[in-house]
Amino acid sequence: MDTAGSAAAAASARDGADKLGNRLVQLKGARGPFSGSLIDYRTPCTASEDTRCQIVASIPLWNEFFCWLELELRQLPGVGSQLGLVHVRNICHVRPTHRQMRQAAAFLYWLLKTHRCVASVEIPSKTDDPEMAKFCSAVLCNVLYGNDFVKSLDLKLSWPVQSERFCEVLLSMKRLEELHCEVSSRDPMFPKAISALLRTSATLTMLDFNSPLTDNAHAGLLLNALKANSTLRDLTLNSSAIAEEPELFVDFLSATVFLKRLRVVESIDHISDDALKWIFQGMLRNETVSSLEGQGLLLYGESVRMGARMLAQSKVLRSVRLLGWLSVQRTVEEEMGAGEYSDTACWLGAISKNHTLQYITLSVSIWTNECWEQFFRVLSRHGSLKMATVVAGEDERCRLSDIAKKLEEIGCKEKVSVVASCNGDRLSLADCKNYSELRASVRTQNKRVVLPVYQELATFPPLTFLSLKIVGWEKELCWLLAQYVSSTSTLQRLDLQLSGLGFTTESDDWWLLLSQSFLRNRSVTDLGLGVDVYPRKGRECLGEAVARSKTIRELRSLTWLSSAGLSFLRGVRAGISENYALCSVILNPLSFYQDWTAEWFFVCNTARRNSGYVARAAQFLKQARFDTPCAAALDRVNRHPALVAELSKVLSISVADALSAVRQRFRSIEGMHEFMRLAGVVKARVTCQPRDDGRAQLDALDEHCWSHVRRYLQLDDVAWHCRSSTNAM
Repeated sequence: MDTAGSAAAAASARDGADKLGNRLVQLKGARGPFSGSLIDYRTPCTASEDTRCQIVASIPLWNEFFCWLELELRQLPGVGSQLGLVHVRNICHVRPTHRQMRQAAAFLYWLLKTHRCVASVEIPSKTDDPEMAKFCSAVLCNVLYGNDFVKSLDLKLSWPVQSERFCEVLLSMKRLEELHCEVSSRDPMFPKAISALLRTSATLTMLDFNSPLTDNAHAGLLLNALKANSTLRDLTLNSSAIAEEPELFVDFLSATVFLKRLRVVESIDHISDDALKWIFQGMLRNETVSSLEGQGLLLYGESVRMGARMLAQSKVLRSVRLLGWLSVQRTVEEEMGAGEYSDTACWLGAISKNHTLQYITLSVSIWTNECWEQFFRVLSRHGSLKMATVVAGEDERCRLSDIAKKLEEIGCKEKVSVVASCNGDRLSLADCKNYSELRASVRTQNKRVVLPVYQELATFPPLTFLSLKIVGWEKELCWLLAQYVSSTSTLQRLDLQLSGLGFTTESDDWWLLLSQSFLRNRSVTDLGLGVDVYPRKGRECLGEAVARSKTIRELRSLTWLSSAGLSFLRGVRAGISENYALCSVILNPLSFYQDWTAEWFFVCNTARRNSGYVARAAQFLKQARFDTPCAAALDRVNRHPALVAELSKVLSISVADALSAVRQRFRSIEGMHEFMRLAGVVKARVTCQPRDDGRAQLDALDEHCWSHVRRYLQLDDVAWHCRSSTNAM
């Protein structure tokens, strides 16, 4: 890139920044569109290595404006980061006016220009809105130019931008560590920009660039840049890059000593028969990649044999996933051979020789039933392999019954997870009892076939995810489902969509029964719910049950009728302020109505509050920050098992380890002197002046008495505006 062009792009960016900056005058006196609260948009950034920014207290108010851009400001758990802008598709179903768009753009400009605590930014794509496209271009070229604090950038670009300016902005970001770039444009400047970034960045560790490359010059430029890079640890690539320059890809994979995770996705426009062959060939020479994933790639004779060599010889692979549209393609010569998929059988011996592989995920179509039986025997005595996941699509599900019988005979069920879809009513007990994930659509006209399955749901021990769409539902089937939800101790995720004309009985007791099952359940942490039947009584009790749940940490809205969904959300809102479990809410953008907005935002704010506790507690545990808000968050998390479980997910450790870590760190803040110091009441320790009557003072309380007080007292109970540092009471 020439210097003159770079200078011109930089000058243009500065001019654009001045124009966008002029819009800030529109923010004076701005009030939240939902709360009506006045926002102080000029709040300066007060974040440091050990203190949070003061803007955290007003995140809900900022999000009332960011919703017009489909963005949400959230707290992050990572070390050295505090806030992130996350794209939430269709978070506000109402189409914003141009004034609202300009106002939101000004808020975003102010945030990114003045708050160094924003470490992650997602830029949404809005092809149907020219105003949004113009805004996104302004953000890229004006706001992010020269940024030295954003570490993660997620770009979804399907609108035309000035490519050279985009390249200049990307290269000007000084601390970029993660880049997700989804580009539908065929502009050749995008691979050039990514290639230049790979050659110049000293901080980039993760790159997700899965856009198709249809020119070998662009593929060669990218692969040579990858080969020269020494910082990348995680790479997602489109298979077209391999198809255009296979030898270069093998050279890169052979030479890299830094890459740990490789993911290759299919190219919709460029079907490559050889991608897996080149991947496996490169992996034979690679000594660092421990996680390999391929999606939608073709598998045939030569690639099968190369894959067998890789599996047998690799000493670093820990995880292999081959999924999606994976096909076993056979040549004419192979079709003349004996036995279907005879080539893939060679993987069995290769896997048995591998002593480092821990996780493998394969499509059921990769082997015959006899080969699966042999694999289960290998698995039962394999020293390192911990879990094998078998994935079956709708057309492959019929094979699972026989495979399940073989698994039952061999007896290594605890090391096998089965994932299957069933869009009809063709369920059988023989199939289902080994499923860890089951997706099914049930119509009650086939009640005689499916009823035995639901009567036996409690006997499906591996089942952790159940997704049901019940059409034309009726009382008996629904009562069985509620009974199962009440009693299961293994189900972690439940998606329930109730569709059709409604009950075939006049009873509405089902709603109460289902809501009670949510309250009794202690295992479901992720709930998706939708009701698109004509409303009757009882929808609010479902929402109330979700709000009162001590375990549900993620709530997803499926398909609702407007009035039914509004009743449900009102039920959730009624008790949500006392909820300390819900950390995430996800909206179905195809089923959202304008009259839901106020209720939905209230629920979202509670989820953000709870996830904020977890994020700050994680930073306290990682010893990234020791300020009062982080200590108060740990205090809160320590009292709520659901937040401890969410913390374990954030830290990628077991719940038991998270609980142990929380309790150990809590000891450092539970004492009287530590509590009062963090609360801002004293500088070091509590010292009370003696009373004339000689009665005991606060500093006379022993540890046992203070522990009783602490059961009812949290750091957040001390009003922030009253916290003043003093050394005496």
